[in-house]
Amino acid sequence: MRYFSKNKKWAWKAALITLGVAASFFLCLASGARDSYFSSILMCLMVLYVSLMIRPRGTAREENQYLLWVLLAVSTITWVGIEAWSGSGFNETPDGLKMQMIRLFFNYVIVLAIFILFVTATGRMRSGLKGGIIFMNAVGLANAVIYQFKGGLLLPADLAAFGTAMKVAGGYTLSVSPNMVCAILMMYCAWSCANSVPERDDRFLPKKKNEGRAARLTGLVIGAAMLLSFFVFDSENYYYAWWKEDNGYPYNLVINTKLLKVSKPKGYEADDIPSIIGQGGDTVILKNYNADEAIKNAFPEYYQQYGAKPVIIGIMNESFTDLSVVGDIETDQEIFSYIDSMSENTIKGNLYTEIYGGGTADSEYTFLTGNSTLLFAENARAYQNYVKKDNSSLALSLKNQGYDTYALHPENPKNWNREKVYPMIGFDHFASGGEDRESANGNDYFGQEIVRDKYTSDAATYQYIEEIYDQIDRPFFAFDVTMQNHGNYLQSYNNLDPVKITNLGQEYPMADQFVSLIKRSDEAYGDLIEHFKSADRPVVIIMFGDHQPKLDEGFYDALSGTPISEWSPEQSQNQQITPFIIWANYDLPETTFDEMSINYLSTLFIQCTGTEMTPYQHYLAWLYEKYPVINKKGLIDKDGNYLSYSDLDGEDQKIIQDYRYVLYNNIIDVKHRTADLYGILPENNAAQPVEEEKKES
Repeated sequence: MRYFSKNKKWAWKAALITLGVAASFFLCLASGARDSYFSSILMCLMVLYVSLMIRPRGTAREENQYLLWVLLAVSTITWVGIEAWSGSGFNETPDGLKMQMIRLFFNYVIVLAIFILFVTATGRMRSGLKGGIIFMNAVGLANAVIYQFKGGLLLPADLAAFGTAMKVAGGYTLSVSPNMVCAILMMYCAWSCANSVPERDDRFLPKKKNEGRAARLTGLVIGAAMLLSFFVFDSENYYYAWWKEDNGYPYNLVINTKLLKVSKPKGYEADDIPSIIGQGGDTVILKNYNADEAIKNAFPEYYQQYGAKPVIIGIMNESFTDLSVVGDIETDQEIFSYIDSMSENTIKGNLYTEIYGGGTADSEYTFLTGNSTLLFAENARAYQNYVKKDNSSLALSLKNQGYDTYALHPENPKNWNREKVYPMIGFDHFASGGEDRESANGNDYFGQEIVRDKYTSDAATYQYIEEIYDQIDRPFFAFDVTMQNHGNYLQSYNNLDPVKITNLGQEYPMADQFVSLIKRSDEAYGDLIEHFKSADRPVVIIMFGDHQPKLDEGFYDALSGTPISEWSPEQSQNQQITPFIIWANYDLPETTFDEMSINYLSTLFIQCTGTEMTPYQHYLAWLYEKYPVINKKGLIDKDGNYLSYSDLDGEDQKIIQDYRYVLYNNIIDVKHRTADLYGILPENNAAQPVEEEKKES
């Protein structure tokens, strides 16, 4: 305090900084941003402490320490201001406080690195800090504008659509939110801190020319190294992709810049792709089966009007899993009573996914496109980084064959970037949760039946599908992404019948609630199938789980009888397995697939519908015959051998490398992609109009 008593001018500045920070966060709290800014408020307590520690006069050593404090304070205040611009902020994430604190640290390192670069590039502390403040807040403001207009963060991939954004911007009106006022106050605080640097300390580099150059070069190298480290090391492993706003904006920018780049496989040539895919010929997974004939025989009048175009329903059931694939499990009630009873016109199987415990969008993307995520870095999600306009998909191919296409998800449409991606992959309608939960007839079906006081039940979403069927008499494809079984599994049992696991020697509360939810899913699925058994049109339904759930600590060790750290490749792959079931109200071969990875599932399913298959799907059917399972864990070959990619050589290595080429061509090298290899092109076969369209939510 003796420094403040000698420097009253600085004392007033410190007081104004403190008041500015306090006012900005009271404003945030008043605007309802309490949860989003909790972590940021903690950071600002540190800023206030730093402000009190700043000493404008003293020995040379003390003045150097003072300059360092100013740099740290300005970096912290500016970072908090960046988050305030859009109001996206931080929320508590399911992966825990440790991961969130790591992301907080990463954000701060990025902002600090940028200020170091500005300061050392200019050679002046005050000018460099002000330049960094202007640059960072300009980026924050641009993000705020984009966030207000489109409800999503400004990311590197958006720059490709910058021209289009400018054209449509005239149709929007920008409003100044409390968060923006908060950001302006934070900018003022940072600017005041920068102004506190005395003139004599502004040129902080050594006065000798060579020493000054060396110091400047050192600073530039340090700042650049801090940023480049995010690209060299696996920094994306800490990225929370489900709701990207919770990562912090600087970390979002850096990681999404990194994930834009997918390395071209060695030896890739776009000209080779047609011949690689051509190896598939007319290969199919189901031999000696003709869905066209099955539909014609069961529904001749419908077939005469529409051909082999049944109503197609896809259900990706959140965390839907049969835990017995990991180890023996006994419960005090049957949990798969309906599914276990199914046999007629039913195909079942073990589905090997690419993920465990989370990352739903990977399974969704792979099912809808047939593309494995082999080329993607950990936590890189196609929906957020790689999906571009008119990507080939199951929905787009069906749409181009005359289908109406519906997506359903009873949660926020921004989750995994779905509201942007779905139109690009062929969905014309998207019914979601959030503010607009309106169903076809105006009733709030997505909010009618809530399980555990939190999530919409499976049955409520199935009722929505039944409603579509009742109101539309032409072919449609409905894809339902459920939420009932989402973690965590320590919530209430409201609207849920408790089931207990009885054979593991101790209680696992999360696992008990999970199997209770699976029983509920089995019952709802049974009601859906029974409903469509009496349908007057051909209907085919697939349901599959997206991934296994993350449950109690030690549960999977107890279930498998082996610590996870000692699992064999087979046991490790077993944790990727979820069930799939295909049922139709016309003839299907009753069969079971013991091993199938999710990249093949839509190829099998589309054959069951009788609709047209693409060359890419025939190629995948051909690849399935050689490697029934291909995922990030490794491979399972046709003889049941569990392999890693390093085990391959000769012809096997070439087959998998060719598959990587195909994936790169279809996902990344879109300029050289031949569209009719991967999808069905539009034809003059649009569905006939009806008098009353289904109301879109």
